Amino acid sequence: MEDEYKLIEVEHKEQVQDFFDKNPNSMFLQSYEQFQLLKMRGGKVHFLALASENEVVGTIVMTEAKTRLFGPVFIAERGPVFKNLKSLKLLTIEIKKFAAERQVFSLRIRPNFIRFIRNENGEILETENTRLISALKKIGYKEHPARPGYENATGFPLYQYTKNLSKLNNEKELFDSFGKDAKYYIRKNQQFGITVRLIKREELSLFKKITQMSADRIGFSDKDLEYYQDVYDVFKDDAEFLVAEINFKDYIGSLNKDIKDATAKVEKLKDKPKASRQINDLQEFTINKNIERIKQAEKFIEEDGQTVTLAVGLFVFQGSEVDYLFSGTNDKYKNFYGPYEIQYEVMQRAIEKGFSKYNFLGISGIFDGSDGVLDFKLGFNGQAEEMLGEFEIPTVKSTYYKYQIYRRLMKIRYGIKNILKGKTHE
Repeated sequence: MEDEYKLIEVEHKEQVQDFFDKNPNSMFLQSYEQFQLLKMRGGKVHFLALASENEVVGTIVMTEAKTRLFGPVFIAERGPVFKNLKSLKLLTIEIKKFAAERQVFSLRIRPNFIRFIRNENGEILETENTRLISALKKIGYKEHPARPGYENATGFPLYQYTKNLSKLNNEKELFDSFGKDAKYYIRKNQQFGITVRLIKREELSLFKKITQMSADRIGFSDKDLEYYQDVYDVFKDDAEFLVAEINFKDYIGSLNKDIKDATAKVEKLKDKPKASRQINDLQEFTINKNIERIKQAEKFIEEDGQTVTLAVGLFVFQGSEVDYLFSGTNDKYKNFYGPYEIQYEVMQRAIEKGFSKYNFLGISGIFDGSDGVLDFKLGFNGQAEEMLGEFEIPTVKSTYYKYQIYRRLMKIRYGIKNILKGKTHE
């Protein structure tokens, strides 16, 4: 006799955690903690599971989003999470009933599945999950065409950058897997004595200060301090707030040691023929350069103190991957490469905890060299992924089709207004 599956509202983490932890396509956006965070932040959110007495075969975290005039829709970011295609179909059928009872006229899902793997030039290397796309359409979902670009993203960006950690067992193997730029910056960080540490809740104002610096520089809006405090409280040990720091006293000590070593080499080379070029290089690129750096470091100590925060990052260790959520860099100290040290540290932590995938998350999907975020991430030798995208299914058909007609009319109206504006300007 087959198990009878029912849709239940999840009230306790233990109801679904084993299923979530073992599913290869689970990530924090579909976790119990994310559900709690959204509720805490005032969102109208539901966490549902399709389960029998013996097992859970599907879960979904959905938020209600209002539309103009026509009531709410359900949106599942990077969900649902499901055992197989049969459970996906059953879950969808039950969610449609759940939505219709609440006059929610549509379900929009953005599954955590890859459509294409692309290289650094945007060329397709692999095509994946064509069977899933066909199954979604057969169930009744309609695909929403998506375009590259952060500004075109309806939720989390359509494109992301990830690194496979499954074959990397230690710090050396991880370092060797990076590109030459990342290796260079990490070596410089070791030379500078840059360190990375976890911060406590009472230090989150420091974290916020740095993320706000980056937001102001780039022109993005940052989360408020309360948001970061809520993440800290809800996700607990699954969320790590990391900071990269430099101690300028130690840095100066390291520079002085290099000067002393270089000076000793110069003394040994003085009596050797044809050593003038080597002596000049040591004098110019080590001794003189480090003297300049020491003067600069002494100035930094006067201005900002002995220990300075260079960069920060927030990471969530959940489901099948580690996700890189938010970051910031102290622009005054960008030449100390703090973000590279944080990435190196968090990937080491991911390997130690047994995670096989590190997700840098969003990139624009534009591969013409204009995406500085992608350029940074490319240094770690991962892969660009185009996700499956958004699929929608009606849950109250009469309202859904009225809404579609309304949207088409608004597009026509908008197009006519633009044409008339063009004629006015001629």
